Amino acid sequence: MAFDHYIPASYLGRFSNDTDPVRRKRRLWAVDKRENLLAQTTAGEICGEQNFYALSPKNQDPRVVDSEWSGYENRLNPALDNLIAGKLDALDWLKTLVVFAAALLVRGTDFEARFDERFEGLDLPKYLNRDNTNMARLMELQRLFASVIGARWLLLETSGNNAQITNDLGYTPFMNPQLGESGVAIPVSHKHILLVIACRKRIIAHAVDGTWVPNIERNALEDNAHAMFLDSIAGCAQRYVIGPDETAMRKYLKAEATPPPIPEPSMLGFLNSEMARHYEMMYFDCLTRFSSPPTGPNTQVFVDYDKNMTGADPESPLNSAQTLPEPS
Repeated sequence: MAFDHYIPASYLGRFSNDTDPVRRKRRLWAVDKRENLLAQTTAGEICGEQNFYALSPKNQDPRVVDSEWSGYENRLNPALDNLIAGKLDALDWLKTLVVFAAALLVRGTDFEARFDERFEGLDLPKYLNRDNTNMARLMELQRLFASVIGARWLLLETSGNNAQITNDLGYTPFMNPQLGESGVAIPVSHKHILLVIACRKRIIAHAVDGTWVPNIERNALEDNAHAMFLDSIAGCAQRYVIGPDETAMRKYLKAEATPPPIPEPSMLGFLNSEMARHYEMMYFDCLTRFSSPPTGPNTQVFVDYDKNMTGADPESPLNSAQTLPEPS
Protein backbone atom coordinates (compact mmCIF):
# COMPACT_ATOMS: atom_id res chain seq x y z
CA MET A 1 0.00 0.00 0.00
CA ALA A 2 1.25 3.47 -0.88
CA PHE A 3 1.50 6.24 1.70
CA ASP A 4 -0.14 9.17 -0.06
CA HIS A 5 0.88 12.62 1.21
CA TYR A 6 -1.62 15.47 1.39
CA ILE A 7 1.27 17.82 0.62
CA PRO A 8 4.73 16.97 -0.74
CA ALA A 9 7.10 15.42 1.79
CA SER A 10 9.96 17.35 0.20
CA TYR A 11 8.05 20.58 0.91
CA LEU A 12 7.69 19.63 4.58
CA GLY A 13 11.44 19.01 4.71
CA ARG A 14 11.99 22.71 4.06
CA PHE A 15 10.92 23.42 7.67
CA SER A 16 13.48 21.12 9.27
CA ASN A 17 16.79 22.20 10.79
CA ASP A 18 18.41 19.14 9.23
CA THR A 19 20.58 19.43 6.14
CA ASP A 20 20.00 15.95 4.71
CA PRO A 21 19.92 16.42 0.91
CA VAL A 22 16.92 14.07 0.78
CA ARG A 23 14.30 16.38 2.24
CA ARG A 24 11.76 13.64 2.95
CA LYS A 25 14.28 12.15 5.42
CA ARG A 26 14.71 15.34 7.40
CA ARG A 27 13.55 15.29 11.02
CA LEU A 28 10.68 17.48 12.18
CA TRP A 29 8.56 18.00 15.26
CA ALA A 30 4.83 17.56 14.79
CA VAL A 31 1.86 18.41 17.00
CA ASP A 32 -1.02 15.96 16.59
CA LYS A 33 -4.06 18.02 17.55
CA ARG A 34 -6.34 14.98 17.51
CA GLU A 35 -4.23 13.14 20.08
CA ASN A 36 -2.76 16.23 21.79
CA LEU A 37 0.75 14.86 21.29
CA LEU A 38 4.09 16.30 20.25
CA ALA A 39 6.62 13.93 18.71
CA GLN A 40 9.62 13.89 16.43
CA THR A 41 9.12 12.39 13.00
CA THR A 42 10.44 12.77 9.46
CA ALA A 43 8.93 14.63 6.54
CA GLY A 44 8.19 11.34 4.79
CA GLU A 45 6.24 9.90 7.70
CA ILE A 46 3.72 12.68 8.31
CA CYS A 47 0.68 14.25 6.61
CA GLY A 48 -0.57 11.29 4.66
CA GLU A 49 -2.65 8.11 4.68
CA GLN A 50 -2.36 4.71 3.08
CA ASN A 51 -3.90 4.74 -0.42
CA PHE A 52 -5.61 8.04 0.27
CA TYR A 53 -5.90 8.86 -3.45
CA ALA A 54 -6.24 5.30 -4.74
CA LEU A 55 -9.23 4.55 -6.93
CA SER A 56 -11.12 1.26 -6.74
CA PRO A 57 -9.64 -1.68 -8.71
CA LYS A 58 -12.33 -1.39 -11.41
CA ASN A 59 -10.52 1.67 -12.72
CA GLN A 60 -7.88 1.23 -15.38
CA ASP A 61 -5.29 3.20 -13.39
CA PRO A 62 -6.04 3.29 -9.65
CA ARG A 63 -3.06 5.61 -9.10
CA VAL A 64 -4.01 8.25 -11.67
CA VAL A 65 -4.90 10.86 -9.03
CA ASP A 66 -1.69 10.51 -7.03
CA SER A 67 0.41 10.49 -10.20
CA GLU A 68 -0.94 13.96 -11.01
CA TRP A 69 0.93 15.42 -8.04
CA SER A 70 4.30 13.91 -8.97
CA GLY A 71 4.42 16.04 -12.13
CA TYR A 72 5.28 19.17 -10.14
CA GLU A 73 6.70 17.72 -6.92
CA ASN A 74 10.05 16.83 -8.51
CA ARG A 75 10.54 20.47 -9.55
CA LEU A 76 9.07 22.10 -6.46
CA ASN A 77 12.09 22.84 -4.27
CA PRO A 78 14.29 24.31 -7.03
CA ALA A 79 11.34 26.47 -8.09
CA LEU A 80 10.74 27.71 -4.53
CA ASP A 81 14.47 28.45 -4.15
CA ASN A 82 14.40 30.42 -7.42
CA LEU A 83 11.29 32.27 -6.27
CA ILE A 84 13.08 33.40 -3.11
CA ALA A 85 16.27 34.28 -5.03
CA GLY A 86 14.34 36.27 -7.66
CA LYS A 87 15.44 33.94 -10.45
CA LEU A 88 12.11 32.32 -11.37
CA ASP A 89 10.97 32.40 -14.99
CA ALA A 90 7.31 32.42 -15.98
CA LEU A 91 7.27 28.92 -17.45
CA ASP A 92 8.60 27.34 -14.25
CA TRP A 93 6.22 29.53 -12.23
CA LEU A 94 3.30 28.21 -14.28
CA LYS A 95 4.27 24.54 -14.49
CA THR A 96 5.43 24.24 -10.88
CA LEU A 97 4.36 26.94 -8.44
CA VAL A 98 0.92 27.69 -9.93
CA VAL A 99 0.17 23.97 -9.83
CA PHE A 100 1.60 23.65 -6.31
CA ALA A 101 -0.53 26.52 -4.95
CA ALA A 102 -3.71 25.30 -6.66
CA ALA A 103 -3.12 21.71 -5.56
CA LEU A 104 -2.93 22.72 -1.90
CA LEU A 105 -6.63 23.63 -2.17
CA VAL A 106 -7.67 20.16 -3.36
CA ARG A 107 -5.20 17.64 -1.90
CA GLY A 108 -6.14 17.73 1.77
CA THR A 109 -8.59 15.90 3.97
CA ASP A 110 -10.69 19.06 4.10
CA PHE A 111 -11.64 18.72 0.43
CA GLU A 112 -13.80 15.67 1.05
CA ALA A 113 -15.86 17.50 3.68
CA ARG A 114 -16.24 20.57 1.46
CA PHE A 115 -17.15 18.46 -1.56
CA ASP A 116 -19.84 16.56 0.33
CA GLU A 117 -21.35 19.80 1.67
CA ARG A 118 -21.99 20.97 -1.88
CA PHE A 119 -24.57 18.20 -2.24
CA GLU A 120 -26.40 18.75 1.04
CA GLY A 121 -30.16 18.53 0.54
CA LEU A 122 -29.80 16.63 -2.73
CA ASP A 123 -30.64 12.95 -3.06
CA LEU A 124 -27.27 11.96 -4.52
CA PRO A 125 -25.79 9.50 -2.00
CA LYS A 126 -24.61 7.10 -4.69
CA TYR A 127 -22.34 9.78 -6.12
CA LEU A 128 -20.66 10.59 -2.81
CA ASN A 129 -17.91 7.99 -2.71
CA ARG A 130 -14.13 8.06 -2.50
CA ASP A 131 -13.59 7.50 -6.23
CA ASN A 132 -15.80 10.42 -7.28
CA THR A 133 -14.32 12.68 -4.62
CA ASN A 134 -10.78 11.92 -5.72
CA MET A 135 -11.56 12.43 -9.39
CA ALA A 136 -13.25 15.71 -8.46
CA ARG A 137 -9.92 16.84 -7.02
CA LEU A 138 -8.42 16.78 -10.51
CA MET A 139 -11.38 18.59 -12.07
CA GLU A 140 -11.25 21.30 -9.43
CA LEU A 141 -7.48 21.59 -9.78
CA GLN A 142 -7.80 22.56 -13.43
CA ARG A 143 -10.56 25.06 -12.64
CA LEU A 144 -8.46 26.67 -9.92
CA PHE A 145 -5.55 27.39 -12.23
CA ALA A 146 -7.09 30.57 -13.63
CA SER A 147 -7.64 31.97 -10.12
CA VAL A 148 -4.07 31.25 -9.10
CA ILE A 149 -2.61 32.54 -12.38
CA GLY A 150 -4.53 35.81 -12.11
CA ALA A 151 -3.85 36.28 -8.39
CA ARG A 152 -1.54 38.84 -6.89
CA TRP A 153 1.60 37.03 -5.72
CA LEU A 154 3.36 38.65 -2.76
CA LEU A 155 6.47 37.11 -1.16
CA LEU A 156 7.00 38.24 2.44
CA GLU A 157 10.33 37.92 4.23
CA THR A 158 10.46 37.61 8.01
CA SER A 159 13.30 38.42 10.38
CA GLY A 160 13.64 34.78 11.37
CA ASN A 161 13.12 35.61 15.05
CA ASN A 162 9.97 33.44 15.13
CA ALA A 163 10.35 29.76 14.22
CA GLN A 164 8.51 29.11 10.97
CA ILE A 165 5.89 26.34 10.90
CA THR A 166 3.45 24.80 8.46
CA ASN A 167 0.47 22.46 8.71
CA ASP A 168 -1.19 19.53 6.94
CA LEU A 169 -2.91 21.94 4.50
CA GLY A 170 0.28 23.78 3.61
CA TYR A 171 -1.48 27.14 3.98
CA THR A 172 -3.85 29.26 5.99
CA PRO A 173 -6.77 31.16 4.42
CA PHE A 174 -6.96 34.86 5.20
CA MET A 175 -9.39 37.74 4.80
CA ASN A 176 -8.47 41.37 5.37
CA PRO A 177 -11.63 43.50 5.12
CA GLN A 178 -9.67 46.72 5.74
CA LEU A 179 -7.53 46.17 2.65
CA GLY A 180 -10.24 44.31 0.74
CA GLU A 181 -7.90 41.34 0.30
CA SER A 182 -8.34 37.60 0.72
CA GLY A 183 -6.60 34.45 -0.38
CA VAL A 184 -4.13 31.95 1.02
CA ALA A 185 -0.81 32.37 2.84
CA ILE A 186 1.74 29.61 2.20
CA PRO A 187 4.97 29.28 4.20
CA VAL A 188 7.72 28.42 1.73
CA SER A 189 10.93 28.56 3.77
CA HIS A 190 12.24 29.27 7.26
CA LYS A 191 11.91 33.00 6.57
CA HIS A 192 9.43 33.39 3.71
CA ILE A 193 5.65 33.33 3.28
CA LEU A 194 3.90 33.49 -0.08
CA LEU A 195 0.55 35.29 -0.28
CA VAL A 196 -1.68 34.35 -3.21
CA ILE A 197 -4.27 37.13 -3.16
CA ALA A 198 -7.48 36.80 -5.17
CA CYS A 199 -7.57 39.25 -8.07
CA ARG A 200 -9.63 39.67 -11.27
CA LYS A 201 -7.35 42.00 -13.27
CA ARG A 202 -3.61 41.68 -13.14
CA ILE A 203 -0.36 41.83 -15.11
CA ILE A 204 0.90 38.29 -14.62
CA ALA A 205 4.24 38.43 -16.46
CA HIS A 206 6.55 40.74 -18.34
CA ALA A 207 9.56 40.51 -20.63
CA VAL A 208 13.06 40.68 -19.11
CA ASP A 209 16.11 40.06 -21.30
CA GLY A 210 14.13 38.00 -23.79
CA THR A 211 12.44 35.84 -21.14
CA TRP A 212 9.00 35.86 -19.54
CA VAL A 213 9.22 36.66 -15.83
CA PRO A 214 6.25 36.32 -13.43
CA ASN A 215 4.97 39.39 -11.62
CA ILE A 216 6.03 38.64 -8.03
CA GLU A 217 5.88 41.43 -5.44
CA ARG A 218 8.08 41.44 -2.35
CA ASN A 219 7.85 42.96 1.12
CA ALA A 220 8.93 42.43 4.71
CA LEU A 221 6.76 41.06 7.50
CA GLU A 222 7.19 42.42 11.00
CA ASP A 223 7.59 40.02 13.92
CA ASN A 224 4.19 40.73 15.48
CA ALA A 225 2.42 40.13 12.16
CA HIS A 226 4.46 36.96 11.67
CA ALA A 227 3.39 35.73 15.11
CA MET A 228 -0.26 36.26 14.11
CA PHE A 229 0.34 34.27 10.93
CA LEU A 230 1.86 31.40 12.94
CA ASP A 231 -1.16 31.30 15.24
CA SER A 232 -3.44 31.25 12.20
CA ILE A 233 -1.68 28.43 10.40
CA ALA A 234 -1.61 26.37 13.59
CA GLY A 235 -5.28 27.10 14.21
CA CYS A 236 -6.50 25.95 10.81
CA ALA A 237 -4.45 22.73 10.80
CA GLN A 238 -6.74 19.76 10.26
CA ARG A 239 -4.60 17.54 12.44
CA TYR A 240 -0.85 18.26 12.23
CA VAL A 241 1.25 21.34 12.93
CA ILE A 242 4.84 20.88 11.78
CA GLY A 243 7.98 22.77 12.74
CA PRO A 244 11.74 22.60 13.31
CA ASP A 245 12.24 21.94 17.02
CA GLU A 246 10.53 20.73 20.16
CA THR A 247 10.70 24.01 22.06
CA ALA A 248 9.09 26.03 19.30
CA MET A 249 6.29 23.50 18.83
CA ARG A 250 5.15 23.11 22.44
CA LYS A 251 3.11 26.32 22.29
CA TYR A 252 0.87 24.74 19.62
CA LEU A 253 -0.19 21.74 21.72
CA LYS A 254 -3.97 21.80 21.80
CA ALA A 255 -6.50 18.99 21.88
CA GLU A 256 -9.02 19.26 19.05
CA ALA A 257 -11.35 16.37 18.28
CA THR A 258 -13.00 18.04 15.28
CA PRO A 259 -10.90 19.83 12.66
CA PRO A 260 -11.80 23.45 11.94
CA PRO A 261 -13.80 24.11 8.74
CA ILE A 262 -11.89 25.43 5.75
CA PRO A 263 -13.64 27.91 3.43
CA GLU A 264 -14.28 27.17 -0.22
CA PRO A 265 -11.89 28.98 -2.62
CA SER A 266 -14.79 31.12 -3.88
CA MET A 267 -15.30 32.40 -0.32
CA LEU A 268 -11.69 33.64 -0.45
CA GLY A 269 -12.36 35.67 -3.59
CA PHE A 270 -11.21 33.15 -6.18
CA LEU A 271 -13.34 32.63 -9.28
CA ASN A 272 -16.82 31.24 -8.70
CA SER A 273 -17.89 28.01 -10.38
CA GLU A 274 -19.25 29.69 -13.53
CA MET A 275 -16.14 31.76 -14.13
CA ALA A 276 -13.85 28.86 -13.20
CA ARG A 277 -15.50 26.70 -15.87
CA HIS A 278 -15.25 29.50 -18.40
CA TYR A 279 -11.51 29.93 -17.84
CA GLU A 280 -10.53 26.33 -17.19
CA MET A 281 -8.26 26.29 -20.26
CA MET A 282 -6.30 29.31 -19.04
CA TYR A 283 -3.37 27.16 -17.91
CA PHE A 284 -2.87 25.81 -21.43
CA ASP A 285 -3.21 29.25 -22.99
CA CYS A 286 -0.47 30.50 -20.68
CA LEU A 287 1.65 27.43 -21.34
CA THR A 288 1.56 28.22 -25.07
CA ARG A 289 2.36 31.89 -24.45
CA PHE A 290 5.28 31.31 -22.08
CA SER A 291 6.79 28.55 -24.21
CA SER A 292 7.74 31.22 -26.78
CA PRO A 293 9.98 34.23 -26.06
CA PRO A 294 8.46 37.72 -25.77
CA THR A 295 8.00 39.67 -28.98
CA GLY A 296 9.58 42.80 -27.55
CA PRO A 297 11.44 44.20 -24.52
CA ASN A 298 8.39 45.98 -23.05
CA THR A 299 5.86 43.22 -23.58
CA GLN A 300 3.46 42.33 -20.77
CA VAL A 301 0.89 39.61 -20.30
CA PHE A 302 -2.25 40.42 -18.33
CA VAL A 303 -5.64 38.99 -17.45
CA ASP A 304 -8.97 40.73 -17.02
CA TYR A 305 -11.48 38.07 -16.07
CA ASP A 306 -14.49 40.33 -15.57
CA LYS A 307 -14.11 42.00 -18.96
CA ASN A 308 -13.95 38.75 -20.89
CA MET A 309 -16.91 37.18 -19.12
CA THR A 310 -19.23 39.86 -20.53
CA GLY A 311 -21.19 38.50 -23.47
CA ALA A 312 -18.79 35.57 -23.94
CA ASP A 313 -19.81 32.00 -24.60
CA PRO A 314 -18.99 30.18 -21.33
CA GLU A 315 -18.73 26.88 -23.15
CA SER A 316 -15.96 28.03 -25.47
CA PRO A 317 -12.50 27.67 -23.91
CA LEU A 318 -11.03 29.64 -26.83
CA ASN A 319 -12.49 32.80 -25.29
CA SER A 320 -10.00 32.47 -22.46
CA ALA A 321 -7.20 33.24 -24.93
CA GLN A 322 -8.63 36.76 -25.17
CA THR A 323 -7.47 37.42 -21.62
CA LEU A 324 -3.83 37.26 -22.71
CA PRO A 325 -3.31 40.27 -24.99
CA GLU A 326 0.04 42.03 -25.29
CA PRO A 327 -0.47 45.77 -24.94
CA SER A 328 1.20 47.94 -27.57
